[in-house]
Amino acid sequence: MASVSELGRDADMEVGPLEAQGATAGSSACLPSGADPLVENMIRRIADSEARIKNQSRDEPDLTTQQKMDIVRDILEKSHLTFLERFWKYLAEEDLEYFQRMQNCYELDFYMKEIRKRLDNAKKKTGVKNRRYEAMQRMLQDGSYFSEEEMRQRDPLLYEQHIGQFLDPEEKNERPADPDMSLSQLIMGQIEEKIIESKLAWQLEREDDMFEEEEDSEEEEEDQEDNEDAGGSGEQVPSVAEQAILRAEFLHTMQERFLQGDDEEFDYSTVDDNAEYDNVVLRGQDEEERYFDDEEPCDVEDMDEDDGACVVTSGSRSMDQGTEKAQVKDRSVEGTESQETGDMDER
Repeated sequence: MASVSELGRDADMEVGPLEAQGATAGSSACLPSGADPLVENMIRRIADSEARIKNQSRDEPDLTTQQKMDIVRDILEKSHLTFLERFWKYLAEEDLEYFQRMQNCYELDFYMKEIRKRLDNAKKKTGVKNRRYEAMQRMLQDGSYFSEEEMRQRDPLLYEQHIGQFLDPEEKNERPADPDMSLSQLIMGQIEEKIIESKLAWQLEREDDMFEEEEDSEEEEEDQEDNEDAGGSGEQVPSVAEQAILRAEFLHTMQERFLQGDDEEFDYSTVDDNAEYDNVVLRGQDEEERYFDDEEPCDVEDMDEDDGACVVTSGSRSMDQGTEKAQVKDRSVEGTESQETGDMDER
């Protein structure tokens, strides 16, 4: 039996985790043969992915999608293990059905576990992103965490670059303050302002150090001299519309930072591990479906005058009650007719 590293692998091709452990690859005997409708979708998905299908020189033209599909199909037909070794990272959950018909095949079982682990991790990451997005939407409605002042506290330099440097002294003094603020709250506000100023000074100093490291080339120095000659010493204040764009960019950057998990002072476990932040629309749909599954509605055209029974006019799952009532009525009518017939016979 040939080793995995010897089966159908070009130089520099991706190496599967089983090969790294020195496992051996067999033929496709672990799986039943025969055409399968899942195969073409799986092959096309791999051909359309970023997977390296074949090593090519720079002079060779790019492979067409059909050529890629033919190569992938050939690898699959020759050895399922080689196929998994090469492309396991690009398989989707629906592709696993094709490989689940194996019988006591350790190598295939190993790759199935690896693929499921990767898919589970991807689902968890997606779930975390969705929960953070939902939490962000709620905080935007609340207006505190993503207020301009709160964001300024988290990143004074970014605020200064986008907004603060264009404010005149009067606008800076107009920052929101609670008129009912107590003396202790006022003192705390002053302390927080000093902390923001200290953080801004530290950020500016660090940024200057970074610029000094980048200004080693003569070309950058010449560009700076040209800019100074052309622009003069004064800075042009952006228009009102441009300032609005800068404010929007500032908010967008802070939102992206939150979604990426880069807000160091935020406890992300309160969101990432909290099912309450699952998509409320989808959760609402699930609850609505469960509600209607428990109920037994019927399509009503009119109501019976005597007992208010539903008269079912369409094929509904809930037509049993109306049908039973109708059958009882029919039996009552039949009994009445039979009794009248008997009375007439006696006469």
